Amino acid sequence: MLVKRRYYDIMENEEWLNEMAQDGHAMNDCSAGLFTDVFSFEKCEPGEYIFRILMLDNNVKHLESMRYLRFLRESGAEHVGSNGNAVYLRKKADGDPFDILTDRDSRLKYHSKMVRLYAWSLLAYPVILAIAVGVLVLSWLLDISSEWWYIGAGLAGGVAIGLLLTVSIVLKCFQALRHHRKVVKRLKNEGLLYE
Repeated sequence: MLVKRRYYDIMENEEWLNEMAQDGHAMNDCSAGLFTDVFSFEKCEPGEYIFRILMLDNNVKHLESMRYLRFLRESGAEHVGSNGNAVYLRKKADGDPFDILTDRDSRLKYHSKMVRLYAWSLLAYPVILAIAVGVLVLSWLLDISSEWWYIGAGLAGGVAIGLLLTVSIVLKCFQALRHHRKVVKRLKNEGLLYE
């Protein structure tokens, strides 16, 4: 079964993959599509797998990433797909927890990286929208003709759709950023307790 899905929050996507596995559908591949990702699923026993998504420091083809994925495979995780630096992992649900980041320092480093990623995303999306609107307005101003109102209506519609998409993306990024900041704060406080 193929499913197209757009997501901006890795945790939300991980939850969705685990819900699909609980319903008897295990992801076995993914690919990046235009504006959406395409996930391939195979039938499985309900609850047979647990899924995790991890953002690596480098692309999966990088030597360091390949070594890390080999280490994860040796510890029982199966790499079932990737999209850029995001890797999709699954493990048979055997009663043991499927924790990839097992110590406080690795969790702190990972969640700090996610804070930076989502903070940059919050900055990037409005800038991209502003550039796109600027290009549309400039092309409209340079091509004023007898059908100017058609172009103006199309421009207004494009700007409205772009604004709605950007607002929804920014809200999702902000929600994920807040979560990761809370985790970083909690992990730092835990570190103070042990020092």
